[in-house]
Amino acid sequence: MNKSFLIVTLFLTFLCKLDVCAQVNLVPNPSFELESCEEMNDWFENGITGWYNVGLGTSDIYNSCTVDGVGVPSNFAGWQDARTGVGYAGLIPYEDLYFMGDTGWFVDSREYIQIELIEPLVKDAIYAVSFFVSVADNYATCFTSGIGVYLSSEQIDSDVPFELFDYPSQIYSTEILTDSISWTEIGGEFTANGGEIYLTIGCFKHDSEIEIDCFPDTVTQRNAYYYIDDVSVVLESVNYLLEVPNIFTPNNDNDNDYFEIITNGYTGVDVHVYNRWGIQVFTSISLDFKWNGTDLSNGVYYYTLELERIDGSIDYKKGYVQLIR
Repeated sequence: MNKSFLIVTLFLTFLCKLDVCAQVNLVPNPSFELESCEEMNDWFENGITGWYNVGLGTSDIYNSCTVDGVGVPSNFAGWQDARTGVGYAGLIPYEDLYFMGDTGWFVDSREYIQIELIEPLVKDAIYAVSFFVSVADNYATCFTSGIGVYLSSEQIDSDVPFELFDYPSQIYSTEILTDSISWTEIGGEFTANGGEIYLTIGCFKHDSEIEIDCFPDTVTQRNAYYYIDDVSVVLESVNYLLEVPNIFTPNNDNDNDYFEIITNGYTGVDVHVYNRWGIQVFTSISLDFKWNGTDLSNGVYYYTLELERIDGSIDYKKGYVQLIR
């Protein structure tokens, strides 16, 4: 049997531009607001919606509903108004400690915070990723570059205190951040591999890979400390792709044995297949459906497809597929 077949490709590289994409921030709590002031503490253990420490770091949460050292705008680390809402976070992206009796500095000490996004990122889609930082000038003894975002499909964690995670941050600052008066945006575009659902903020580079500027009188502890606010991951564009075969040959030779589709950008499907008398012979709501025409004779079958885009709109497609054994 000749196994050649035709693929019908539709909506190839159909771009969802900024004026038609849903402008939804995929970060569920971008400005670190609390569920309740009664649950307030400074180590992300309670009260903070979605965000948590990575590993054994001691990142902080600040809110205007408290004055116990972690208030807004005044707190133990400095003074800063929230950029949005009444809260923000704080962390150490760089710290070196000198221990008496040791031979030198303990380097590459880091803190990170992490959150699960509302939904996974779509393969080949372009996202605008950004967050804002401000130097906490009462606590920081150094300024640094390198603070950034790592987007991943798996959660990262560690039981080692202040461990550096040597991952390739997709968005990060290439310049030393020194502004303690206003908020500085760190941002850029990211093309997703697909499936990324965790966002982690911190410095993923070794001390030797970043720029560091410390006060000259720093003796036993060198650290940078930044407030964090307004974290954002927003879809900019996506290449919608639909490939539908018009022939399949289910003879168990592992070559074109199924009627199935190849998609990109779509989040759902409703497919129905009918014989020439209009009787439904197959249906599925899975994008990964595979139909082998079990117990059906050779012939032409007709399908309808309803495909849901990221923004919830629907694309409709109907056509025919020929079953040849």
